[in-house]
Amino acid sequence: MARVFVERRQLIKDLTLTWDLSHHLYTRYTYGVTIIVNERPRVLLAALRRQWLKVILKVRNEYSRTLSVVRKLEIENVIATMEDLPFVVGLPIADENQPSVYIISEAQINQLPGQYRTIYATSGGRPGREPSIATRVALKPYLVHHGVLVEYFHSDEIPPRRLR
Repeated sequence: MARVFVERRQLIKDLTLTWDLSHHLYTRYTYGVTIIVNERPRVLLAALRRQWLKVILKVRNEYSRTLSVVRKLEIENVIATMEDLPFVVGLPIADENQPSVYIISEAQINQLPGQYRTIYATSGGRPGREPSIATRVALKPYLVHHGVLVEYFHSDEIPPRRLR
């Protein structure tokens, strides 16, 4: 099995799954196809797409505050790529390399064609729920070497701060 990185992200009180997912996706969407595993893919699609448009709006605001012509051109390219990013409910096409986001259910995990750099495992953002161990184990073979598996879990408790 390839070495993969597992990132556990905690949803605390008012932090919604789609808000955190869209902001984390902003850092990972350029790496090709992204898979999101969720209990209710169609519901997540609508909410995630809406949050994604809000992230695009933040990037547009950065564009309007920027004075550098070179930086404006860079931001224009980012905005164009973000606006063209497809969000799809269902399985990806084999050997697809274009940045895109596919939202699937847990039952579709074993039908995934190929390997991916980023996979998100969610529990629907419900309190007290997190992706099952079986789901997490089933997803790891579908990650490339040094891929990222992001696991979301919900908690009402604020984690203690670590002193270093």
